[in-house]
Amino acid sequence: MNTPLPEKSFMHLCLRSSDLKADVLALEAKGIALESGPGLGLDGNLQAWIRDPDGNALELMQLSEDSPQRRVARGETAFAG
Repeated sequence: MNTPLPEKSFMHLCLRSSDLKADVLALEAKGIALESGPGLGLDGNLQAWIRDPDGNALELMQLSEDSPQRRVARGETAFAG
């Protein structure tokens, strides 16, 4: 695992939220600023982005009922992305 990472990538940690609005309000109340969002992502899910103290990107995501991720979680399809 000593292979260097590409200079640019989409590597990040995604945390699933059941109530993104409430989670964003809780983060802001603790002084944590949003990097972007909340907004609708290309996959139809609500998303907001923050950074941890080391600068790593963290995505908060509330799944829509018909999102690809929700269908995979239900076992309806395999994720191919």
